[in-house]
Amino acid sequence: MAQGKALILCFGLSMAVFVSPLAFAGAGFSGGDTFESIDLVADITISCQEGVQRDFRSITCVENILNPGEYTYFVGPDGVTGDQVEVRATWEDGSIHEKSGSYNNQKGRTDKPFNLWISTLLQRPLLDMGKNDITWVMKGDGELVAAGNFSVQVNDGGQRACPRGYYTSSRLNDCRFPSDTCWRHFRAYNYCE
Repeated sequence: MAQGKALILCFGLSMAVFVSPLAFAGAGFSGGDTFESIDLVADITISCQEGVQRDFRSITCVENILNPGEYTYFVGPDGVTGDQVEVRATWEDGSIHEKSGSYNNQKGRTDKPFNLWISTLLQRPLLDMGKNDITWVMKGDGELVAAGNFSVQVNDGGQRACPRGYYTSSRLNDCRFPSDTCWRHFRAYNYCE
């Protein structure tokens, strides 16, 4: 954006804010503005015995992670005091994803990190592959105190393969639902680095 132009941010239907584009430089994510999406792959074998019952499973574990992390804090601009932050990510496909959180002035960041990547029934990610345009507003006692924007790039980091793993368990559920064993394997091999 060229210097001297006004930045217009709209969150919800009730607020339009005019902010100088350089007024609040320095805000962003604690994890940085470039991330990598990496697919982890490993073959594991699990042997389970609970009492007299036995089970055996040989599977390929596959998991996608975001490097340097799936969660990150929003770090606010220096010298600005607020208690709430709202962030909006616009993906390359035009879809919009929003998150908000309380802001800790002493730490200069949100109280809790935002979920950038994990998608479950109860969680939605803020980022997607490619360029993510982020706009943010900070409020104090319900009043706007700062606003700005930045971009975050998520690149394809390829695939990492971990060595084969062999596990024994005293719980049959570890063979029936091996996802915990997959995660334990990935952690044990430092996420296949």
